[in-house]
Amino acid sequence: MLISLAYVCLIASVSGQVSPPLSTGILPSLFVHGDHFSVGQQIGYTTRSSILYRLRRSESVMQLVQWVSSTPEGQAAYDAMLTTANNTFPEYVSELEGMAYGSGVNFETLFVLNVRNELKTFKKASQHLRGDTIKEKPEVEHCSDYLMNALSGSTADGVNEIVIGHNEDGGWESRDESWLITAHMEGEGVRENIRYTSFVYAGELPTDAFFWNEHGVVGTMNGLYPVECLYGGLGRNFISRHLVGAVDIDDAISRVTIPNQATGHSFNFASKHEQRLVNVEVAPGVHEKDKASLYVVTRIEQSLDVETATSLFHANSYLFLDVEQDPSDSSAHRIARAAELPPPQCVQDILTVLGDTKDEEWPIYRTATSEEESDSGYTLTTALFSIVFENEKYSEKSSLTLYMSNPKTDQHVRLDKKLFVE
Repeated sequence: MLISLAYVCLIASVSGQVSPPLSTGILPSLFVHGDHFSVGQQIGYTTRSSILYRLRRSESVMQLVQWVSSTPEGQAAYDAMLTTANNTFPEYVSELEGMAYGSGVNFETLFVLNVRNELKTFKKASQHLRGDTIKEKPEVEHCSDYLMNALSGSTADGVNEIVIGHNEDGGWESRDESWLITAHMEGEGVRENIRYTSFVYAGELPTDAFFWNEHGVVGTMNGLYPVECLYGGLGRNFISRHLVGAVDIDDAISRVTIPNQATGHSFNFASKHEQRLVNVEVAPGVHEKDKASLYVVTRIEQSLDVETATSLFHANSYLFLDVEQDPSDSSAHRIARAAELPPPQCVQDILTVLGDTKDEEWPIYRTATSEEESDSGYTLTTALFSIVFENEKYSEKSSLTLYMSNPKTDQHVRLDKKLFVE
């Protein structure tokens, strides 16, 4: 593997030659179609400047690239994760290869970017890489979700609104560098013919954030960080890429609980075809013979009291699955602050919580400007999914709203559309 030379070439390409884009406060959209390689190529070609600029601003990613290129431990960790990805989802590796070809950024760097959270853990614990189990304190984590299941009137003839509010918190280097991409997978060799839309970080597979697809499935996700990780396991970006093709909620649960996962994740699912709202917490089964994943599915049920909605706030800590973890200050503070506020009874209540900044050092709505701050997270966008059922039937009143600034006060909605329009 020629990653050492590639690393030098990449440093040259992103040092002083890419002008920073203007901060527009919008989320650019892109439509792509074709097989896995061609979809990746189209994404890479169109988002090239975003990929290069993001890499130039992300010192931690470039340090990982250097670790992989210059140490036996880094090379071994990289090779182990790439082998697992190729054995499990070669089609998604092909998408990354296409992205590398289209963007002109070498494949090795893009692969490191996509498995950076796992590699950071392996790098810290590299002196202990003698088995499958790694124990290490996690990095600062990202994203908050508020789920609500509200019923007005009786179950049979009332209005049931299922809401997922999601703060997409990325690193500060991703500000203005992310995309809303609609992909139509088609052609020879495609794993599944599917049309989906997702939030996509520059240089990454769709999606480590949120999505909806032609089957009427909606999903959001939060990183979780168990103390024990599976060395050489499957990177979570590959799992979330597989997720976007889910045909229903049960299929979504099946896709995110596959074996041999390197680390943890939390997922939230809803669907236009099911009056169900669920959270799924997943952890690697490091002590299982077949490395089967550990998981807990939690259903947010309708309240029997029509005046009271049922809700759940989730950040980057396990709430239901009993695994050892060491949550960050940010996650602990966000959960504590949400618990201080009244449980939401309507959409505006959720937006108020997701936009809360009372805890100035560790706010729910995050505004970091560098990797050096105590809280290095930055809320890139807030997505508000509202799926409405009237008389137990899906209603066209369902919608997605995106906010590119604080949703508590933002009156300038960047996207407000009906969901699942063919």
